[in-house]
Amino acid sequence: MLAGAYNALDFDAKPETKEFGGWAAVWDLSDRSYLYRVDVDSGYERAAAVAFSPDGTRIAAGNGDGILQVWDADSGTKIGNPMVGQGPVNSVAFSRDGRLIAAGIGDGAVRVRDAATGADVVNVAAGDAGTSIRSVAFSPSGDFVVSAGDDSTVRLWDAHRGQPAAEPAVAVPAGTMFVT
Repeated sequence: MLAGAYNALDFDAKPETKEFGGWAAVWDLSDRSYLYRVDVDSGYERAAAVAFSPDGTRIAAGNGDGILQVWDADSGTKIGNPMVGQGPVNSVAFSRDGRLIAAGIGDGAVRVRDAATGADVVNVAAGDAGTSIRSVAFSPSGDFVVSAGDDSTVRLWDAHRGQPAAEPAVAVPAGTMFVT
């Protein structure tokens, strides 16, 4: 058993689970065996966000130093170079087709990256100055990204152009859920 506080956990369709804590531990749940560990490229002690690709082949994890890394879920091998931002990565999501990764950043930005290359697709200031983006998600079609930040505002973005796709929902009460 691994001791300590965890900021993010996720499951995929395979019989293993991954735990992130500045590193990722992969466990086979069928026999509860430890398979491997991968390190997030930074001295920050915990990963803050984790997501599996929809097909379960890749893991994306972001940490408090603004680093987002993608790994092969079977081997733990890094895929591409880390994607480095200007603030902590608070939220990570794959598009349904697995081609894009969205990250909610502590500097108020939403960044959408090509999952295969790490290239920027969209980088938008999604919140007011001093706002930390706490959550991001793709629409089922993958055409839109929704973001929510500390400023109690929910915004809908065109995932490919970075343009607002709707008026922001301002002063959303705490505990409100948006479901698509």
